[in-house]
Amino acid sequence: MLSPESAASLATLVPWLRSPAGLTRLGLVTAAVLVTAIFSGVLYTVALVAPAGDLASAGTVFGGVLTFAGMALGAGVSAGILGSTISVTVFSLGTLLATWGAVHALTRRGTAEEHGLAAIGRVARTVVEAVTAATALTILTAFASVGAAEFDFFGQFSARPRWFTTWLVTALVVAIGAATGRRAAVGAAPHPVTTALRETVRLHALWLSVFGPVAVVAVAIALVRDDNAITLLAIPPMLGNLVAAVIALAHLGAMTLSETGASTEIGWAWDIADGHGAWCILLAVILLAVGAVRLGIHRERSSVPVWSRTWQLPAITLLVWVLLAALATGIRMSAGGFGHIGIGLAWWTPFTVAIAAALVSAGAEFAPAVAYALSPRLTALIAGSAATSRWLHGPPPAGSSDEAPLDDGTEATAVLPLGTDEADDAEATIVLSDGATPDPVPVTGPAPMDPRTKRRVVIAGSVIAGLVLLVGGFFVALSIVNAQRSPAGTVEDYLALLADGQAEAAGELVDPGIASDERVLLSDAAMSGAALLEVGEVRVDDRGSDSATVTASLSLDGERFEHTFEVRGGEKRFGVLDTWTLDDPLLVPVTLGSDAQDSLLVGDAEVTLDESSGFFGSSEYGAELYAYPGIYEVSAPESDYVSTEAVTLRATPGGAGADAMLESEPSDGLREAVLEQVRARVEQCATPPTNMDDVCPSAVRDDDLAELTVTTQPEDFERLELDGFRAEDAVITIRPNPGLFNDDPDPEEIEFALDGSISIEGGEVVVDFDDTWW
Repeated sequence: MLSPESAASLATLVPWLRSPAGLTRLGLVTAAVLVTAIFSGVLYTVALVAPAGDLASAGTVFGGVLTFAGMALGAGVSAGILGSTISVTVFSLGTLLATWGAVHALTRRGTAEEHGLAAIGRVARTVVEAVTAATALTILTAFASVGAAEFDFFGQFSARPRWFTTWLVTALVVAIGAATGRRAAVGAAPHPVTTALRETVRLHALWLSVFGPVAVVAVAIALVRDDNAITLLAIPPMLGNLVAAVIALAHLGAMTLSETGASTEIGWAWDIADGHGAWCILLAVILLAVGAVRLGIHRERSSVPVWSRTWQLPAITLLVWVLLAALATGIRMSAGGFGHIGIGLAWWTPFTVAIAAALVSAGAEFAPAVAYALSPRLTALIAGSAATSRWLHGPPPAGSSDEAPLDDGTEATAVLPLGTDEADDAEATIVLSDGATPDPVPVTGPAPMDPRTKRRVVIAGSVIAGLVLLVGGFFVALSIVNAQRSPAGTVEDYLALLADGQAEAAGELVDPGIASDERVLLSDAAMSGAALLEVGEVRVDDRGSDSATVTASLSLDGERFEHTFEVRGGEKRFGVLDTWTLDDPLLVPVTLGSDAQDSLLVGDAEVTLDESSGFFGSSEYGAELYAYPGIYEVSAPESDYVSTEAVTLRATPGGAGADAMLESEPSDGLREAVLEQVRARVEQCATPPTNMDDVCPSAVRDDDLAELTVTTQPEDFERLELDGFRAEDAVITIRPNPGLFNDDPDPEEIEFALDGSISIEGGEVVVDFDDTWW
């Protein structure tokens, strides 16, 4: 049963809804939600659609704005790609915070007349505002979509907001904003939970004010360097996500990239911006002291630490960051049957941030007094003059113009001067009878520190701070140096040598791991004159403590390809500097052959071929070797007797290998040299006693001839090859001596053709004639 007061407050709901004030309130809250969502939709549309398509179509702009407006307050979209449905979940924390802030501000300024309402009446109005605003946004965006034409997915892509999550998330954000605004407007009495929540907000506001600009500047620099400046427009909706990521990394949290069936990749602060992200850790250490002073100033001043009020801040911080890590900060994509992929905070991140909050909360018990004793001006600069004054002098006396509740959460029960006994501190709350006015409590600030003691404290503090900064700076600088000593750098050094044709230096950097007699092509002479690699982007795909995977984008004569290297960690230099060793040489197996010669030239390197290899079937010489990627000219050694056209050896990584075959033919010099020896042999066949050689035809092998003369010499060859020949016919005229039966024989012309084998020995042509059998 409701109390009469609650029932009366609830009964005002319908009249309030019908009143101009109620309708105006609903309209303003709904308008704030719609404006925030549409503005985020415009930013997303320009940042994401413009680089992928064009914004000339009104349908593109309208559909994109409404789709991304629903995504900004609905935590994601559903996309259809190639017949599959993909769910993309992303909380736009910047948009959500802006919506909460707008609703909070509107409700706080316009609900002062609700001071007399019971809690249930205020809750009812909050629910109505949340449902109205969420329903309006859901109706506006539920049927919006952005399709394939804008993203060039061949008509098979569409994305639309998820109407249920749009309604649910918007209703929750509006409800929280309206509730906090109403509580601030009606001046609710301080409560321990409220005080802890305010401390949590103060701490996170401090982090936001410091790490926010750091995150924006870092992302802006990265996008501009990558020629994606237009994507900067997506920063405002995602500002909360970026800042949360930087805060997490600064407090030794980590980002994880995971996908179904694959290992999780972890990124730390020192992995960002070439190691410069490690500076955020040092900044977080400094903010521990600043946060302790700022939060302590807003607590009741006590002579001794009150540990009972220190656990609430880390507890709430842990809860907040568990929600952020589990739901809000990451991006997750999942498809039925295809698994998921996501990026977000590592599971231990909430605990590291909560530990930082615990250190701040514990330090807040004594940091203000120490800071004030050292430097009142510095204390006022860190915590604010008004807050410092209230911490020193207590709340304003009753009846003064400053009697209104304090928005900063400073509790106005009683303030104990330093030096009050611990027993008295336990009874800090003064109980007054109705209508009684307390006597003024004398409140004094911390006693100034003795100059000599102060000097000692300052010196000791400076030394400690200097040591902390020195040690912290050392580790930050070390992380930057180690980040720059990336495994990609080792690969880049190796590829740079190959791109410059320094094969021998590359072999010293990375051992080819093959026999010495197979390294003839891994030389500067072989790469002389070759078309070499062009090195593009070299990126680290996966990096562990002792191993890394590096992918290089390469091109050779316009042909682009990628190659992946496995790099292992080496021994630390000087015990602290990372070193990386590449044991994976970039080699291409090649096969060389020649049909006539036992050697050839690759660039300026001479390669000896093995006659027994026979890799090409008809070839007589060959060799199997390894070469670095490149386009090489393969030629034969200079010869007066052999003519060989150079060929190209195209050694490209990733294939089955490369081969080159030299085909030779007799040169004019060989033709002339062999023809000269053939003609000389013909002359010998017409000259005793060499006419009796088996090379000569049987008709001229006679020692009883009256005439033996050469009538016709061969002019060319019927067949001339590098290893043999057959000459055109020669003619020798013979006439036997007169005999018993023929006293005047007629001359007889003997036609014959010489053939034989050819060899080149000592630079000279050697012809071995075949015997004539007739």
